[in-house]
Amino acid sequence: MVSVEDLVNNLMNDHDVIKVSVSIVDKMLAEKLLDPSDINMLLDFYEFFVDKCHHVKEEVILFPSINIKLYPFENSPVNVMVMDHGIFRYLIRLNRELLSRLINGDQSIKDTLMDYLALMTGHLNQHMEKEDKVLFPQAMDLDNVESSRSIEDIEAEVDHDKWLQVIEKLKVKYLSID
Repeated sequence: MVSVEDLVNNLMNDHDVIKVSVSIVDKMLAEKLLDPSDINMLLDFYEFFVDKCHHVKEEVILFPSINIKLYPFENSPVNVMVMDHGIFRYLIRLNRELLSRLINGDQSIKDTLMDYLALMTGHLNQHMEKEDKVLFPQAMDLDNVESSRSIEDIEAEVDHDKWLQVIEKLKVKYLSID
């Protein structure tokens, strides 16, 4: 049994970290600072912290209870969120491919990579806004959710704290006041 209030607070804390990552990418794009190592690190963050941790907490712990107790999956906010998660996974893969081509010398792909990084972060911002303003407030109608998984074991699987440190390091590099 997981407290919905604790779960939503945890997910909102993740959103705070994800929003910092988006600000980092926005700064990189605005200043055309495309350090391949840092972009790769951010794509790893999006794959592991966002998709394999944050999305798993939603898809395994929160969403099933919403579908069982509040409304069915079809045509629901959960349906939209799950589709958004799939789009995000695709955008990670696409950006990895574009980054690989850039690293291998294809300079003509640089603007395309920048466009798709911006698309990915824009998608993330829109997705988080839908959760913050629609889904999470609705979820608060539930007191508890049942799940075979816990927040802690999902976070342990991807070394959650490591990714917090990665974003903190990139925040210092890109967002500190000069």
